[in-house]
Amino acid sequence: GISNSGDFTVLLDYRKLSRSENNYHAYMSGTVMHIENSLATNDKKILILRASFSNIIIPFLSLAVRHLDAIHPGGFPGSIRNYIEQTKPDLVIVLFNPSYISGLEHDTQRSTFDFR
Repeated sequence: GISNSGDFTVLLDYRKLSRSENNYHAYMSGTVMHIENSLATNDKKILILRASFSNIIIPFLSLAVRHLDAIHPGGFPGSIRNYIEQTKPDLVIVLFNPSYISGLEHDTQRSTFDFR
């Protein structure tokens, strides 16, 4: 529900840098993130299916393309397959820590990697 525009610093919450031992919490996060880089010299679009540790990578990768979407599948209410068909990304990156890949989620009894 946050919409912001500006330079690279809009992707950081500087208040969290001083409050956390894990400074990666200062990078933007959310179930679904859309970043548009109006300074990009291409019209490429990347979709990242991700876990929270990728928060650090997303802002820097967004510097290289016009559009970057990032989805945390565990909280995404829709169909990832449909999302890909509708948005037509040039590249889909699945970015998870190997320890995160472990069958069914305990609270929803569904797999994080069921991309229907």
